[in-house]
Amino acid sequence: MLRHARLLAHLNGFAFLPAVHAVGGAIRDLLFGLEPSDIDLATRARPAELSSLVAARGWTVVPVGEGHGTVKVIHPRFGPVEVTTFRRDLSTDGRRATVAFASTIEEDLSRRDFTINAVAMRPDGGVIDPFGGVGDIRYRRLRFVGDPGTRVREDYLRVLRGFRFARRYDLEIDGPTRTAMLRYAAEVPDRVSIERIVAEFDRAFEDPAAGAYIADLYGAGLLIQRRVVPELAGVDGLRLDPDRHPEGSLLEHIARVIGESPPSHRWHALFHDIGKVVSARSSSRGPWHCYPDHEEVGARQVRLIARRLKLDRALSTSLEVVTRHHGIPFRMAALGRFPTDAERRRFQVALGVYLADLRTLHRAHGPTTPAVSRLFEPLPRAELEPALKGRHLVAAGFRHADEPSAPDERNFSAVLARAYEYQLEMGEIDPQALLTEALLPK
Repeated sequence: MLRHARLLAHLNGFAFLPAVHAVGGAIRDLLFGLEPSDIDLATRARPAELSSLVAARGWTVVPVGEGHGTVKVIHPRFGPVEVTTFRRDLSTDGRRATVAFASTIEEDLSRRDFTINAVAMRPDGGVIDPFGGVGDIRYRRLRFVGDPGTRVREDYLRVLRGFRFARRYDLEIDGPTRTAMLRYAAEVPDRVSIERIVAEFDRAFEDPAAGAYIADLYGAGLLIQRRVVPELAGVDGLRLDPDRHPEGSLLEHIARVIGESPPSHRWHALFHDIGKVVSARSSSRGPWHCYPDHEEVGARQVRLIARRLKLDRALSTSLEVVTRHHGIPFRMAALGRFPTDAERRRFQVALGVYLADLRTLHRAHGPTTPAVSRLFEPLPRAELEPALKGRHLVAAGFRHADEPSAPDERNFSAVLARAYEYQLEMGEIDPQALLTEALLPK
């Protein structure tokens, strides 16, 4: 018997539905001793009957997957709750399943991926566990329901989910389950849409063990498949300067930085050193590699990778900018001196709105220095935005001409560029002083 006030309240609130059970992640997390998040319910009632029973109570029903028997019920106390009719699989193509409605909760649970997810709870707190999921949770074991190969071929994304669950809950992967996951890992990118793969990465990046998860995917060969991030191939064999990076290999470094980063910046951590694979050179100082110009190389790669993975445009731009400039704070720390005001201005102009993103990534590497902290201290916008503008030139009597046709015409772009360069170097923000400086003979 399971006792959890919120779960029981949901079940009792929907007890009018035939054979209603709580299913999915909420039961799994409760058995792991964690607080359940979303609570999903399953019932024997077919969609039409389900909607009719709910509507009779005056509650709103929102169809979200009627073809698969799922509706969202807006409960007056609990808010949105997803309720699904018991189902069984008729066929699958490795991505989607064709389903039919089932009559029992046991049939419904038999189509689940892992035994830890194939557990349900009755309104009286009783547990339905036809595949030994409770025991697997107790002994920290991850097993597929039924034949492992069949489970993967039904939906190849289960390989990614298996690695994620193993790391999230600190589980040992059962032998046949691991064999199936490794056997089919290379096929995942060709069998699963890139959107689903990226969504699975996002879920994994929410977990504390995200760095170890990425290392697992690398070891399985999945991470570096051609449709994912083949640019990372070889990072396990690249050695880092032990005085700066005690982890050893570049793979271990990336995994550690991912683990130390907040979930919002784990894509940054994954990609920040990606240019080192191409730029790696043997070091004359020891048995490790050096990586000249890897930031610029990596930034160009990230732009293409983000397009391949169909990442959000704002995230893609941030990844590119942060990758291109992430080495600056480390070089500043290595020099052991405070940045000049001009260096701070140029650095913050280069980062723009992504200054905080790079600061977050830098902190994930470890303790910072006062000099680097100074580099990240935000400067007033007036110091960073161009103070001399085109309207000032027009007011001063100059005509706009990109290609001056007369000696008294001025090239706006050149004048503004010279003025802004002087502003960043000297900190001058008076438009008239900047104009005077920009017009001086060079």
